[in-house]
Amino acid sequence: MSKELKICKVSEIKTGKAKSFKIEEFEIAIVNLNSNFYAISNICPHQHTKIVNGSDAIIEGENIVCPMHGWSFEIKTGKPVYGSGRLKTFELKIKNDEIWLIIEDGQV
Repeated sequence: MSKELKICKVSEIKTGKAKSFKIEEFEIAIVNLNSNFYAISNICPHQHTKIVNGSDAIIEGENIVCPMHGWSFEIKTGKPVYGSGRLKTFELKIKNDEIWLIIEDGQV
């Protein structure tokens, strides 16, 4: 079973930018890569700090960098580029120019 949660309007996240959101007790970041949207955990596995603060994010190509110590992760997969651990990824759906997060039972 899954549930869908409306996060924001597509226009709120410009290409090459990200935005953080708190969903229940879970921190996520939505990233816009060339008008394709991706949802990742917003907590770095290293020091458990936020990767995206509001709309402030370090995006290098298709990677996102934690501002604390420079660990970087593939936005599309959550796999580490530099560092270890992995960012959880989530499915998104675009509906009526809105971004919806799809959460499977037990995922958050």
